[in-house]
Amino acid sequence: MFSFNKTSTWLRGLNDDEKDKLLDECRGEGRAIRKDFKERTKLIANEQLKLQKLKKQEMERLEADRIKRAESMTNDVCFYGLWQTVDQIEEGMIKLNNEKEIRCALQAQIKFRKSVLQQKHCNKQISDSNQVSKISSSTEAL
Repeated sequence: MFSFNKTSTWLRGLNDDEKDKLLDECRGEGRAIRKDFKERTKLIANEQLKLQKLKKQEMERLEADRIKRAESMTNDVCFYGLWQTVDQIEEGMIKLNNEKEIRCALQAQIKFRKSVLQQKHCNKQISDSNQVSKISSSTEAL
């Protein structure tokens, strides 16, 4: 590219004073361009670092929320007891006073198994806590 536009021929055609003046201006502009480039690079790096910190803080907040929810579910299950067999379910439901408490206990069992123990059930309706009223009415028939 340098050879196609004949820059060296044009530069040799200038007198020494003009050539020195132009080269000095170009060197100064080059320094300014490099300085601007370094400043922009630093700004970009700082912005990336800030975004990484924000992302890390958000991840820490989400993890703390998850732990808090798991602790809450664990406390609920500790209150009602962990029901693992049909006999334990029947005994636990007999101890409870009303339909609302039975529903809360069943929801606590389902949420605990789904979120904390990460158990999955082949029947999606059982793992859905909105279906607890149907489940509680069917288990009362037992």
